[in-house]
Amino acid sequence: MTQCLDAKAERSLSPQCQRRIPERETPTMEPLSEERAQSYLRHLAVSKPSEPTLDLLDRLITAHLERATFENLDVLLERRVSLDAEAVLRKVMESGRGGYCYELNSLFARLLLALGYSVRLRAARLRLTTPDDSDKRTPLSHMVLLVELTDGRCYIVDVGMAHCGLHRALPLEGDATPFRLRNLDATEALEIAGPTCDGGWKAIYVVEPYDFDWLDFGMLNWYSSTHPDSSMRRLLLVGRRSPRDDGCWLRLINDRFVRWSPIRGVVEKRVMQDENDILEILRDDFGLNLNAADDVVPLRVRLRGLLENSRLGQNLFLKEPISPEG
Repeated sequence: MTQCLDAKAERSLSPQCQRRIPERETPTMEPLSEERAQSYLRHLAVSKPSEPTLDLLDRLITAHLERATFENLDVLLERRVSLDAEAVLRKVMESGRGGYCYELNSLFARLLLALGYSVRLRAARLRLTTPDDSDKRTPLSHMVLLVELTDGRCYIVDVGMAHCGLHRALPLEGDATPFRLRNLDATEALEIAGPTCDGGWKAIYVVEPYDFDWLDFGMLNWYSSTHPDSSMRRLLLVGRRSPRDDGCWLRLINDRFVRWSPIRGVVEKRVMQDENDILEILRDDFGLNLNAADDVVPLRVRLRGLLENSRLGQNLFLKEPISPEG
């Protein structure tokens, strides 16, 4: 069984995957058990695979983006966010909810490990609200996966972004359309950028060029879910691949809804009128199962406060539209 951050796997990685990897034993992320992996494959409506291929990886990504919505409702409601595999599985499969990057990407990584993929954990610095020519260093706040296939080729995999779904594995070398990957010479980091409406590029995030221990993300998860300065506590962030089979990405930031196509760009924009509109779209478009007493009642109060603070584009995320969704 392939293990994440395992020393033997580290030595077997191709040169393009070995940039600044520390030579040391590190804690492992355990794969899902065979029983839980099969349960999750059934939830994703993906048949049991025979081997870990690129085609299977892309199919798993698509299914995950459609059936496991990015959402930070628990953070907004000041609930503890657990990264325990069973807790995340119950939340997604049994409760009909989603999660944010640490939950969704760690769950996906555990599934990939159970299916025989070589997976490494990387952390990224978001750049969506920072000008690309700025030297400002943003904090580490996002988890991505580095997956190596048996042919030695490496891919960035991310099923935990609200702003835009990376709808397939992005190769470190080769065509990553509609996204762009490039190494930043000054830091050796990897920049992931998306297309803008004017034909240019906007950096989404910058991935650090070394592996992270699984235990590192416990601290990052705690900060993102509890610190007053965390955007996760100040914004409603929801994202999902459209179930219409049109390849579109659905995004909701507070009261702003966008449907974005990798081919056609922005195809729909809507502004929610009040918290009731938001609750309706969370259920109907994002497929979230919200319990009337436990979720809807406190959410209505929390969303009303968010809307009061962000109306008329007072929030930076809303004053400057985020590419590629517009």
